Amino acid sequence: MPDDRKQKLIQLGSDSLADALLDIAKHNDLIDDIINRMIATPKENISQYKKKLSSLKRSNKFIGWDQSSAFAEELSLLLEDLEAGSPDPCTGVELVAAFFEADDSVYGRCDDSNGSTGDVYVIEAKELFVKYASSCADKEKITSILMKLCQNDDYGVRSSLMDSVGLFLDEPMIRKMIDELQILAAEAQKDYTKNSYLYIIGSFAKQIKDAKLFENTRLAIHGESPPTIIEIAQVYLECDEVETSYAWIQKVPEGRSRLRPEYTKTLTEIYTRQGDIESLSALLRKRLRTLPCMDYLQELLDAIGEENREAVITEEIEYMFNETSLQQSNLSFLLDCKKYDVAETYLFASGDQLDGSRYETLLPIGKTFEMQKSFLAASLVYRSLLDSILGKGYTKSYPYGVRYLKKLDMYAPLIQDWKTFPDHSAYKETLVQNHGLKRSFWGQYATK
Repeated sequence: MPDDRKQKLIQLGSDSLADALLDIAKHNDLIDDIINRMIATPKENISQYKKKLSSLKRSNKFIGWDQSSAFAEELSLLLEDLEAGSPDPCTGVELVAAFFEADDSVYGRCDDSNGSTGDVYVIEAKELFVKYASSCADKEKITSILMKLCQNDDYGVRSSLMDSVGLFLDEPMIRKMIDELQILAAEAQKDYTKNSYLYIIGSFAKQIKDAKLFENTRLAIHGESPPTIIEIAQVYLECDEVETSYAWIQKVPEGRSRLRPEYTKTLTEIYTRQGDIESLSALLRKRLRTLPCMDYLQELLDAIGEENREAVITEEIEYMFNETSLQQSNLSFLLDCKKYDVAETYLFASGDQLDGSRYETLLPIGKTFEMQKSFLAASLVYRSLLDSILGKGYTKSYPYGVRYLKKLDMYAPLIQDWKTFPDHSAYKETLVQNHGLKRSFWGQYATK
């Protein structure tokens, strides 16, 4: 049905709409703020911005986490006042910088557990700064402002500006700032302060594609830790120094560090650029075996050819059946590959190993077996989920447990062959023996 309210409102006339809007504004501060911004001159909006910013700095009222979203909205409106004032670009840079300089007045009295206040700084304020800085011709003024800001970044929000300097400064200007920051880092008395400067230098180095400088700063901060090694390799790759990137990524020690997604992603890109399909295939096969899923399967097939799909899946199935324990990720993979009979056989071999506490992955497995009318497999899944709920005794989860037991009741008559598993009567008898005193659960079960 078409919405004709807009046309009807237009027919009311501007006077009626203005009166209605003002009436609403009496009871809604947000609307009142928007109206004031709409009718103000640019100069008045700038004045309003400065006034609100001064008030923000003077206030010592604590903002709890439950109020932080509303507080973040106030900060956003403050920036909207500034933007509505249409300052010249260089003045705009100064005024946004003043907003960043008020970070202590914000974070010193605000619980930003949900990150909403931080988002105003690192997204909205940063974008506004970049907008003005890109149009400001006085680049020396911008660098001076940035140098001042980075020397007092106690809350880490000012660094968002440093990560974006390549959008409005050329390489000579950035290198000049690097020189000044290196002096500050050398003179710093505290490791935290020194590392803060080194981090910014590293960010600048990445933006001007000076991989060697990035390497030096990251090593000075963290040493050759696996995350640092991977990060250095990534930057060399971004700078098209593929062989140097490869030399670095090989330094990542064997073990869990090589399971990091960033490690595989970087090495995948290296092999791709080198044209080393054999090594790329081996890497992607290993990752698929570590965590079988459709995305990883597709990436492997993209490298070796879609025609190899069935062969790869068959190899993975053989590997799964040679493992000593059941993996729920294997079950999910088999079902996603539509290997329903194989998934059944895999489950029946070790059905007692299902982990019912991992309901987020197990529940979709149960539903898929239901859709395929594989009622014994579905029942094993729902038994595991029910056992977990009753074992933990979480009364809030009892309605889910009741639902699972009702499903078990429903599917029991449809199952002719229980394999090696107890039939429904035996399972239910054991359930009563182990959890018969959980009266809340059985009460809910009886009434549904």
